[in-house]
Amino acid sequence: MAVFEQPLAFGNYRIPFKRYSVTFEGRHFVHEYPHAQGGAPEKLGRKCAAFHVEGKIDAALIGDAYKGNWPDTANFLRYMVQSQETDTLTIPSIGMLPAFIVLYKEDRDNTQLSGFDISIDFLEDPTDAF
Repeated sequence: MAVFEQPLAFGNYRIPFKRYSVTFEGRHFVHEYPHAQGGAPEKLGRKCAAFHVEGKIDAALIGDAYKGNWPDTANFLRYMVQSQETDTLTIPSIGMLPAFIVLYKEDRDNTQLSGFDISIDFLEDPTDAF
């Protein structure tokens, strides 16, 4: 399976997404000295990867891939943000990695008759590496 053929998913639940973003960032410290130009950067390794997903929970989604999107996926995501349990996050452009939810938000307006928009922030959880 090519990387982009993977669905975006958390655990066993597919998340229909509008967009997602991935942030990789390095930790560093810059030692600065009086009367010296520039500084001496110290590279301290990378931070945990962060992922932001904007998607939809909707009872009217068509196809078997998203069957149970409402209420099963919504209930699972709500549980996971409250428990902060780690599960497998699948990102189409990256693959699978352990992560947990740090922010989950639902937005609904009166034009959405069968669902609502979601915004989720995930953080990589490499605690098994220690």
